[in-house]
Amino acid sequence: MSSIAVVVLDTLRKDYFDEYFDWVPGRSFEAAYSTANWTGPAHASLFTGKYGSAVDVSSKATALECDRPVLAEILSEAGYTTKGWSANPNASQTQNFDRGFEEFTGPGELRSGDLNILDTSEFAAEHDELSRPRKYTRALNEIITGEYDTLPSLWYGLKKINGSRWRPIPDDGASVVEDRTADMSVDSDEFLFVNLVEAHTPYYPPEAYRDFDEPVGMGFGDAYVGVDDPELVREAYDNAARYLGDIYRDIFDNLSAKFDYVITLSDHGELLGEHHNMWNHVSGVYPELTHIPLVISGDGFEGETDTVVSILDLYETILELADVDGPVSDGHSIVSPTTDHAPYLAEYRGPFNHSLEQSKKYDFDLEPYDSDLFALIEPDYYGYEDYDGWKEIGEPRRDEPRSFLRERITEYGMDSTEHKSVELTDSAESRLEELGYI
Repeated sequence: MSSIAVVVLDTLRKDYFDEYFDWVPGRSFEAAYSTANWTGPAHASLFTGKYGSAVDVSSKATALECDRPVLAEILSEAGYTTKGWSANPNASQTQNFDRGFEEFTGPGELRSGDLNILDTSEFAAEHDELSRPRKYTRALNEIITGEYDTLPSLWYGLKKINGSRWRPIPDDGASVVEDRTADMSVDSDEFLFVNLVEAHTPYYPPEAYRDFDEPVGMGFGDAYVGVDDPELVREAYDNAARYLGDIYRDIFDNLSAKFDYVITLSDHGELLGEHHNMWNHVSGVYPELTHIPLVISGDGFEGETDTVVSILDLYETILELADVDGPVSDGHSIVSPTTDHAPYLAEYRGPFNHSLEQSKKYDFDLEPYDSDLFALIEPDYYGYEDYDGWKEIGEPRRDEPRSFLRERITEYGMDSTEHKSVELTDSAESRLEELGYI
């Protein structure tokens, strides 16, 4: 058995990783791709070795509820200690991504850090029997008389009432993870999964990394039609990525000293206005969204490779490193990537159901974006569907790449998506709105 840590740097683009994370040792996979434009299906691929929609995880069905055993369940059954720390609700217990983990810490605990702050939104949701004024009165009493940090809680509540996306700590959990990794002891049969969202909108790194005061996020619809201050958004993303690069250096040092293998990757990238003036990562299969960083650190892993690989290959790779057998997947182990197993696919399955419902409240029509888009990924070639037709980067390996893509979609069981409504707590819905998903 080997101890293995997997760290997902959520929403980190490959080009920004190259700029701020070039110090990460190990084997760098320069042609690594995600299977989707957002967290849910990308993590489903990581945990199952299948495309998201093939295990019914998409923007229309966001929970990991497939019958197939997932990575942590397989490792746990084989005797591994399994731990998960996720700052993104889309890859947490909220959406059943805690399956198989003996210990799982979600966004709420990771974000709180050393401050004990009353979450006024969550408090209000737990007291629906009270009128709105009485909720505020009761919350104020809890802040003053309870075991909460009074001033930060009051400030947080005031900002929430005014509709601000202010956050009470300078990051979304990386500092807590840094402390945890410094203090943890690791056995030879341990598996750790971590998701960090410091590069995720709203961008708000510590003060030393920025020249702006308020978090830089996306209003509803901005991701599709443009932002008011493009340069500010790009600067804020850059600042957030730079901060993550710095704090991850300490986290990585802690992990690499204790784990046999550390796998560092992103689940998807971010659009910064390159296509149709789109931002965030809520739409499309553009290469800025699917080309991801991936480095495996540990004995025997060094150098760079241009072999095309996918996030779904990590399922087989981790099982091989752990010397554990699991159900066959659509990926391949990349412990020894001597052969291109491409072509790979990436998928976009339209806006979230919650987003479609919310768009009815605004003068913004999401229906034109409610279509399936796919990408075909091969060595030196990236072909993808866009709203205005088929686009290609590089030379295709076949006469009809789009027809071939359609055949692969059928082969992998990705022909349709199952629609499922997911009940969210008020705090989870508020956090997803803050992150720009709904």
